Amino acid sequence: MNFSIARKHAEGVPVLERAARYGVRRMAIYNAANHGTKRQAANASRSRVIGVQASDRDLRGFDAALSRQGIAHRSDAMRRLMLTADDILRPDEVMTEELCAMSAALNRAGNNVNQVARSLNEAKLKGDRLPQTAARDAEIRGLASLVFDMAD
Repeated sequence: MNFSIARKHAEGVPVLERAARYGVRRMAIYNAANHGTKRQAANASRSRVIGVQASDRDLRGFDAALSRQGIAHRSDAMRRLMLTADDILRPDEVMTEELCAMSAALNRAGNNVNQVARSLNEAKLKGDRLPQTAARDAEIRGLASLVFDMAD
């Protein structure tokens, strides 16, 4: 009976109406409503439901990750994620600095490749003999490969 009184309280049913319905005094209604609220807080009752849309592929990946971590239920995993959201979603400052440095290095290497390509194309258009050796070709290919690998 206490739970139904507390539920009716949450639904906004007036105190006098609940007291008359259950044949109790108003104080009993207030006590039951307060007890229900305290009970919900004490047992960490979960009163909200959230929904997430995901593709089949994403869901299979999520389930596989849960299995690897020994988590049996998606709801448990979501609760854990919610409790650690601040740590998970905070950007990693060290990683950000390293990525900025790598981006700058990639830009410099890309600029060098572009300068080499431009000078070779200009020489070719003028009809000049290209001062290329097998060693220089290998060096240019290696530099281009490095740029493409870093970009991936």
